[in-house]
Amino acid sequence: MTGQWKGMYTCGQGLTGFNLAISDEGSGALSAVFSFGPIESNPGVPNGSYSMTGRLDSRSLTLTPKAWIEKPSGYVMVGLVAELPGEDPDVLSGTVTNPACTTFRIAR
Repeated sequence: MTGQWKGMYTCGQGLTGFNLAISDEGSGALSAVFSFGPIESNPGVPNGSYSMTGRLDSRSLTLTPKAWIEKPSGYVMVGLVAELPGEDPDVLSGTVTNPACTTFRIAR
């Protein structure tokens, strides 16, 4: 799971691009940086980023927001949950943990 991932997620602002940089902290613990911003079909989304903490086990990946790095006005941090293993080890999809959000899909 470690490394650079890129994809999209859907929340109240609409479809949004994001990058996820995941690092292994040992014993199943993870840290990550979630960076989001506009895409061609939704150019009004501002850039933002925050740190995350998480866990990886044989059945799931869970990432929880920790602290803002760059906070755009009116935005909240969201978490991510994905069931493992997926069909393709280089693609990860799951749920964005916020009531105003739905799903995400990223690839490396």
